Amino acid sequence: MEYEHIIWELKEDGVGVITMNRPNVFNALSQRMNYEILDIFGHIDRDDAVKVLVITGAGDAFCSGADQRPERNVDVFELFDRHDKRKFHGSPHGLSGFGEIAMGLNRCRIPVIAAVNGIAAGGGLSVSLGADIRIASEKARFCSVFMRRAQPPDTGTSYHLPRLVGNGHAMELIMTGDIIDAERASTIGLVNYVVKPEELMSFTLDLAHRIASGPSVAIELAKKLVKESSRNSLETQVWFEAGTVSAVSNTFDRKEGINSFLERRKPEFRGE
Repeated sequence: MEYEHIIWELKEDGVGVITMNRPNVFNALSQRMNYEILDIFGHIDRDDAVKVLVITGAGDAFCSGADQRPERNVDVFELFDRHDKRKFHGSPHGLSGFGEIAMGLNRCRIPVIAAVNGIAAGGGLSVSLGADIRIASEKARFCSVFMRRAQPPDTGTSYHLPRLVGNGHAMELIMTGDIIDAERASTIGLVNYVVKPEELMSFTLDLAHRIASGPSVAIELAKKLVKESSRNSLETQVWFEAGTVSAVSNTFDRKEGINSFLERRKPEFRGE
């Protein structure tokens, strides 16, 4: 399908980049953008060539949240046929707001990196929270704006934020709707790195390329392990770990990892 509200780019080494592309409205989430991002998630599920996903925003904003302006009714069948629709992570009509994106990010099998170049507010904050790694420009700002609109948080904010920064910081940000800068976000553990604006994409893509060149089967299983750890006991998690180690024992990359160590050389992983 043709995308109108995002730009999709797949680089040669398996790094996919989604750029939310509505800079005139600070990349506010529209229904069309929602469906287009969901289509990318479906594509990733079907294409093993995509190893890492980067998501960022065009212009000076990451994403300002849901577009509050009246939007024409969007019929999902205008965007996707019935066959493609069944491949979505969630029903386009089954959740209010943009919860489908939160679920898609959470279920995405590959590592997701958010390159936060400017304001990430409301649903835009939620998109960044759903990533596995967040890299912020010094110009980035973060705001759980929902309370300013007299509504509880949605799009997965109440799920991700306390897990990342703890209940105290999460309660403060959610209840006040205050805007915090990249430095504070780093201090409370909301972002992994803060970099100069002109270095944001080069830094992010360098990290993405390094992960993409790694043993992708083991990386996907490692992501699943970390995701499951919050709901498992230690005993369950240890058994889960043992199962994943067993699952990769006969892969090329596992053997290459051991052989390269014994031969004192850099491993050359194939993702198999």
